[in-house]
Amino acid sequence: MLVTGEFIDAEQARARGLVNRVAEPAQLDAEVERLVASIIAKPRSAIALGKELFYRQGELPLAAAYEAAGSAMACNMMDAAALEGVQAFIEKRPPRWGS
Repeated sequence: MLVTGEFIDAEQARARGLVNRVAEPAQLDAEVERLVASIIAKPRSAIALGKELFYRQGELPLAAAYEAAGSAMACNMMDAAALEGVQAFIEKRPPRWGS
């Protein structure tokens, strides 16, 4: 697409992995609400760590980006939210993330 300048439709973009969802215009608000609900159901600390890594790794060479991602994942696994997630899975219940 970059070198040809050719446009693709939403279904082609989804099939190529450029987007993860496609919604009809009438369903767009509902789909956005589902996506937002999915994000806010996650632990705030994990979302913050992921966002920080996303923006930081774009500025890094590949090897450093992988190292930063590994470090972020290790830190994430040491957070109390990770323990709660594992415990909730074992107990077959929804996690209680707190604030």
